[in-house]
Amino acid sequence: MRHTARTILMILFCLQVSASLQSENPPHTAGIPEEVGIYAVLQGDVKEAPAEIVEAHRGGLLGLNGEIAISHSTLRLSRPQEFIIRAAEGYSASEYRLLKLEGKKDRRQFRALTVHVGGATDNASKNSIPFPVERLNNHAWRVRVDLDDGEYAFFSPQVHSEGLGKSLAFTFGVDSTLASTGTAAQTLPNSAFAATNQSDASATLLGAKFANSNEGGIEITGFFPNSPIRDAGLHVGDVIKAVDLKPVKTAEDFREAVATRGPGANVRISYVFLHSNWWVQKDVNVGLPK
Repeated sequence: MRHTARTILMILFCLQVSASLQSENPPHTAGIPEEVGIYAVLQGDVKEAPAEIVEAHRGGLLGLNGEIAISHSTLRLSRPQEFIIRAAEGYSASEYRLLKLEGKKDRRQFRALTVHVGGATDNASKNSIPFPVERLNNHAWRVRVDLDDGEYAFFSPQVHSEGLGKSLAFTFGVDSTLASTGTAAQTLPNSAFAATNQSDASATLLGAKFANSNEGGIEITGFFPNSPIRDAGLHVGDVIKAVDLKPVKTAEDFREAVATRGPGANVRISYVFLHSNWWVQKDVNVGLPK
């Protein structure tokens, strides 16, 4: 009888320990990025939010202001929005802050702190946005929000080496018109808010929309249905640098290169994409529609 009782107690103890371990260390969820950053979740895929440097400026003795270069983030999202926060070791999602930014002609800015006697209090309540988090594992959290049109940034608590008076923000913009066009998100070049030079013929052939890129090539800004170039593994934000080893620097160069190939031909596309803030080059073969 005593042996049976001890056995039952041991089983209950093991179950309790197992449950405790599972709560402290949730199982890894497939698809969670391994690199630290903020990622927008788009129809099962993830798109990394650009990391931008925030310049901090004191507003006299009573305040601290911040600004980010360029008037818009290159990542554009529709409503609602879903993100994955992949935090660095020792940090959690609760330490990140989400602020709506005030857009100016050539920058985005915010007022972060006002200093009072005895300490600092947050003076950005009208711009600060609380967000719910769902823990995925020890380093990753899911965030679901429904933000209005505008410019936003997740501010990272992580210490970095960009210099005194600077911090890191993961930025994005919300544009509700994207949903009406059937596009969940776009990644635009910094020059995308100026006039772009696009070719309808080459876009139709490869099933994508393009714009001239500051990286010296053609950046993918969107896809048409049944896109051959998307089926080949390219994504919005990738920059095409060459067609059949011939460099392309403008949309006109790209149109001329593709126009020489007949229907059903395979085209070798050389392109670059951002990975952990580094440009990585890759070549793929894309079959043109017959």
